[in-house]
Amino acid sequence: MNHIAHKLCGTMASKSFKCSVLIGSYEAEFENKLKKQLYDEARFVHRHQNGIIKVTKLCWKPWKVIKKTRFSKLEVEVKTASGFYDPLEDPSTEERYVWFMNHADTRLFNSYSGDSLGTDDMQVLQMPLLASIEKFMSENKEVMEAKTVRDGLATPFLFEGIPFWISIDYNKLRKDGRIIRSMYNQDEKFLRNGFKVYQADFKANLISIKAPHGGEGEYTEEQIVYIFLGLIVGYSGLVKQTRIKKASRCALHTGNWGAGNFGGNLELMYLIQMYAASLCGIDEMIFHAVKNEVFEKARNAFEKIPEELTFEEAVWYFLRQKYKWAE
Repeated sequence: MNHIAHKLCGTMASKSFKCSVLIGSYEAEFENKLKKQLYDEARFVHRHQNGIIKVTKLCWKPWKVIKKTRFSKLEVEVKTASGFYDPLEDPSTEERYVWFMNHADTRLFNSYSGDSLGTDDMQVLQMPLLASIEKFMSENKEVMEAKTVRDGLATPFLFEGIPFWISIDYNKLRKDGRIIRSMYNQDEKFLRNGFKVYQADFKANLISIKAPHGGEGEYTEEQIVYIFLGLIVGYSGLVKQTRIKKASRCALHTGNWGAGNFGGNLELMYLIQMYAASLCGIDEMIFHAVKNEVFEKARNAFEKIPEELTFEEAVWYFLRQKYKWAE
């Protein structure tokens, strides 16, 4: 593992959750009628679910260590894939540990219960014990809080071994060629056709990082530090956990993280994810639903980044590119 992992990444809190306890004592609270029906059906099917979900909340090392740390680019295989990422299509193996990006807000899973079908909400519907974990955190803040930001910087979360309960057929949720983003005022039969309770035992891994939002004009130093450090800490943590599992390859499925509703610059978000992955030792990055022209610009820009930079130098490198927030 590259030295960046243990120099910049620390653990704020860690807890192992028994699935049986989450199912029995921390029921998810879906307000949307169809989501509640699907959850109840899946909870009955998986009512005897065993196993452990490991949750790790990460933090950063002191700033005087961070800014002077010098690191080198490592080789990372970058791929693209169409559509949303689906854990069922790329399971972990003994040799290859697979992660999926969760687009967090300032609090974990804060809108899952309603009509929304955003990426975060879809993942909680597929893996409802994430909502149970959030409920535990709400009731036991002294153990671990669900907040994804501390002192103005991201505190990424890692979730390992999350049971997968509900599959989604995104093609059946299309209207006028686009996947719907809300259940509100949609035909129930149309919606129901897109979801199915998954019967088998399947588990997935998530990394949850809060991207910045609401900026305007050129990115500031503070904003670049927030994005870059959050990714470095999160990616270093998942590589570390991958090595603990003795897997030889670490793969991450991601996409338009930090863009879209968050208003980030798409090229920068692609580029800085690639760069952070190369520093931390991620072997494989799979970007989903990319805008091809923008993605190729980011890939070319990645090749031009110097092989060795300190954290501070890397931040200034990105600032000199004068990336602007989406308008």
